[in-house]
Amino acid sequence: RYSPHLDRQPEEVDNRRELTFLLYTNAGWDARRCGGQLRCYPYDEQRLPEAPKRQFDVEPVAGRLVIFQSGHQVHEVLPCRYEGRVALTLWVEYR
Repeated sequence: RYSPHLDRQPEEVDNRRELTFLLYTNAGWDARRCGGQLRCYPYDEQRLPEAPKRQFDVEPVAGRLVIFQSGHQVHEVLPCRYEGRVALTLWVEYR
């Protein structure tokens, strides 16, 4: 489980993560039984008025690719009741 966080905090001057890519490889995943969803929380409405107004969950099913801004998307991984959950993570950095 990962508690709510950003992949790049505003005060982290040496963290250059700009985009987060998550690719799930969990064939036949049943989120109701196994858990492990990615929960995303709303952006600041002032900055992105078109963004979702409430949290939403993403099931970690095989082939699903999730991309978000590392320093803006607060997210967490919900408790997982199965050890086989796999997510490949790539961070794209700025110069």
